[in-house]
Amino acid sequence: MSETNHEIFVRTCVSAFRRLVDKYGFAGPVIEPIGRETYVRYRKGLHEVSIAYEPGAAPTVEFFYPSKETGERPTPWAEKDGVQRTRRFPKYRIDVRFKDSDQATFAPYLEATASALERDERDYLQSPPSGP
Repeated sequence: MSETNHEIFVRTCVSAFRRLVDKYGFAGPVIEPIGRETYVRYRKGLHEVSIAYEPGAAPTVEFFYPSKETGERPTPWAEKDGVQRTRRFPKYRIDVRFKDSDQATFAPYLEATASALERDERDYLQSPPSGP
C-alpha cells in the first residue's frame, strides 16, 4: 500500500526540519492532523515553528512568539500557557517547485524550505527559549 500525501508530508517534513531540533534547540516534532490539514510543530519555550500541509496547496510555515517581545498585536487563538502570542508568516524564496499531485516533489520542496528558513530567519531560530 502506498503512502498518502499526508504521510509523505509528515515523513519528509520531519526529516527536512530535523535541524530545528539538532541545531537550534527546538523540541521534537508534534504531529497534529486537524480536518484536512496536517501540522508539524516545533516548540522552543513559547516560540513555535509550524509547518502545515493541506491537499491542493504547497506546505506553509508559520512562526509564533510572545506578543510582548515585539509589541505586535496578538493572534487571539494562538495563546499558549496563558501568554498571548503573535503569528507571522516568514518571507522567503523557494526555487523548488511543489506539485501536490507528484509525491516526489515533497522532499525537495521541504528541504529547500528548511534551508531558506535557516538562511533568512536565523535570528528567530537562534532566539533563546521564552516562557515555559
